[in-house]
Amino acid sequence: MLFVVNLFGAAFLGFVNSLPAFASGSSKAFWGIGFAGGFTTMSGVALWVVASSADAYLAPFTAIAMFISGVAAYLLALRFGSLGNPAKSEIEAGD
Repeated sequence: MLFVVNLFGAAFLGFVNSLPAFASGSSKAFWGIGFAGGFTTMSGVALWVVASSADAYLAPFTAIAMFISGVAAYLLALRFGSLGNPAKSEIEAGD
């Protein structure tokens, strides 16, 4: 369950960073750092990895898989959110 919550939080953060409605610093701070940061928690992931892994060698791979999945969810939501924003899509296309 924690894995899914963190994926949704990472995706929400990517979506917030892509929309012009959240462009102000205070809006990004509230929704990005505050809400998405409170929604996801790396300390919870660390506790979950340690508590759920019977094999000590499996724990680092689980943590790495969660990290990679979170980054992928963020990037996918960032790309999806910028589809309706032509200015942002043109900037990303030029990179």
